Formats: sequence, structure tokens, C-alpha cells
Amino acid sequence: MKMPLMMIGLSLLLGCASPSAQVDYQAGTDFSQIRAFTLASPSPEADSLMAQRIRTAASQHLQHRGWQQQPHESSDGITLFYQGHIATRPAKSGLQIGLGAGSFGSSGGISGGVTIPIGDDEQQVLLVQLDMVQNGQLLWRGQDELRLRANQDPSQRNAQISAAVQQLLGQFPPTANK
Repeated sequence: MKMPLMMIGLSLLLGCASPSAQVDYQAGTDFSQIRAFTLASPSPEADSLMAQRIRTAASQHLQHRGWQQQPHESSDGITLFYQGHIATRPAKSGLQIGLGAGSFGSSGGISGGVTIPIGDDEQQVLLVQLDMVQNGQLLWRGQDELRLRANQDPSQRNAQISAAVQQLLGQFPPTANK
């Protein structure tokens, strides 16, 4: 009962998912033969809490799809590298006001505009990257950028990251028409 409710919640979150998700892959790779994965250690500069959330979400998603997690790299599986870096970006919120004047006929007019910032001028984003590597060769990469809110509790961040990972891994394996 808990799993269907979680999937419904994740589906709702996916409906609000970021349009910044990007996927790229090595053309000509037969992804149908891959059914095992190993999770690599996070990079030292990665945010450890975010990296653990990404690791957990990726592992759960792949196992739910029938993939086998292996403790060591194997030639028939892939190694999943994951990163979660927090960055600061300019906020895109503001109120724009335009003023204008005009006339009828041969007379001219005047206009102007101003943007009034609302809220913070910067926001934190989490840059999520998943790389699938086999025998040292990058086969698939998924990237997304999530806006982080300062008032989120850990369960909200877990749900947001899980939804982003599901969106990225939902595009794996790639199909010819993507």
C-alpha cells in the first residue's frame, strides 16, 4: 500500500519537474543487455547529504526496475557515478512595470520600463548528474538542476531529489526516437 502511494506522490512531483533535465548517450550501445549496476563512491567535493539522497534514489529506482545491485564492478553491468553540487544562481523573480505614452497622428510618444526585484536576488540550486560507465567508457549521462528552498525539511528534499532521479532514469534506456 505504501509503494503505490509513494509512486503517486512521485508522479505528482514529476509533473512539476524541472525542464532543465538533459540526457545524452553513446549512440549504438545495446542497453538491453545491461541489468546490473554498481554504485561508485561520491566525489570528495560533492555535498555528502545530497550525494547520499541521490545514491539512495538511484539505487531504489534501478532495483524497482529489476536491476541487480552488485558490490563490485562487473563487465556485464554498469557503474553509476552520481554527483550533487549546490550552487548559487541569480534569482529570476521580479516585478516588471512598463510606462508608456503616445499620440495619434504624426506626433511621437515615450515609454520606459523598470524591473523591481522581489525576494532574494540569489537562490541555491542542486546540480544533479548521473553517469553510467561500462569498462571505463561513458555510455549515458543525465543532468538536472533543482531549485532548493531554504525552508525545506529533509523529507521534502528527499522527495524532490527522488523525483528528479526518477525523471532522469525514466529516460533510460534511450530509444531511437529520443
